[in-house]
Amino acid sequence: MGNLLTLRVDSCWMPGRFRAVRLKPQKRMLDAPFQLRMESLRHLEMRRCAFTSKVLDLSCMKNLQEVHLLGCKWLVEIRGLEDLGSLCSLSVVECNSLGRLSDLWKLRKLRKLRVGECPKLRSLEDINHLKSLRKLWIHDCRSLESLADTSNLDLECSTVERCERLADRNSYCRCHDNRDSALAERDHTGYFLAGDAEPDLMKSGN
Repeated sequence: MGNLLTLRVDSCWMPGRFRAVRLKPQKRMLDAPFQLRMESLRHLEMRRCAFTSKVLDLSCMKNLQEVHLLGCKWLVEIRGLEDLGSLCSLSVVECNSLGRLSDLWKLRKLRKLRVGECPKLRSLEDINHLKSLRKLWIHDCRSLESLADTSNLDLECSTVERCERLADRNSYCRCHDNRDSALAERDHTGYFLAGDAEPDLMKSGN
């Protein structure tokens, strides 16, 4: 299994040498499955998974390059992000209980950041220190009231939308140039995903 790139898992337990894990919707609560050491893991996607501890600890997966958390409604905290020195893509979408994302500034290789539909998230600070960041998409976070100024970054996509507590920001994205507005969001999603090793990882589970 040394060449394994993607694995769909329906249960909680996983061996320690997988390179990619995709957890499908879980009907029962996950009891801290990610406390195991999985140094070889590169790509992690979790959809609609529940946690008894309400905390996801990624500190033992230091070689992760992509992390996509979609619809994990009971997730309150993500730990160990600061240890992921190889992380290039991070998406956190529809995590209804998540109150904060801390230490993002330490992700020196992060190129894509998407945060959406996290109604309890109040701030995203220090992302202006992400020198490798090229694509930023923040959307539908109704409690978000503080977001770092990223005008110092060389972003090709900077889209902040439907975050009612934030002051208006000048969003821009190459995918929007000379396109019909009715198609803009669909095109933007495709553009944002372009270049991912597993493009479907960040698509919505709807």
